[in-house]
Amino acid sequence: MQKLRSVVPIESSISILDCVCKLGKHYRAIYQCQINNRNSSAFEIVHSHVWSPSRVPSVKGFIYFLIFVDDFSRITWLYLLRKRSGVVGVIELFINEIKNQVFTFTRVLRTDNVFEYVKSDVSLFCSENEIIHQTSCSHTSQ
Repeated sequence: MQKLRSVVPIESSISILDCVCKLGKHYRAIYQCQINNRNSSAFEIVHSHVWSPSRVPSVKGFIYFLIFVDDFSRITWLYLLRKRSGVVGVIELFINEIKNQVFTFTRVLRTDNVFEYVKSDVSLFCSENEIIHQTSCSHTSQ
């Protein structure tokens, strides 16, 4: 009398091992997306990012780009810069535009943790205008 053995097809065992091997090589946890985690009103949280430098300058010589994204509406503004030192001035201009044209205040400015934001007067400007300046962790693309 022969004992019955459960046999797993070769293809399925390889795909299971392949999935386990890929997860075993991750060196940080999987980033969980947060759905519907937006703010309740426009311009309460504004995200900002400096993209620099462009290998090919624009016709007018701009090589830096400063982007603002409203967390509520996802509307995006793009400012062109010739030098990194112009970041603080553009942030002041943008925040004052929101204040004067839309009659609302920005409460949080979220930026990445780069030189243009951290080592400049951005934090000073934010504290003077009662804006919380939040920075992301280094080397996190999420």
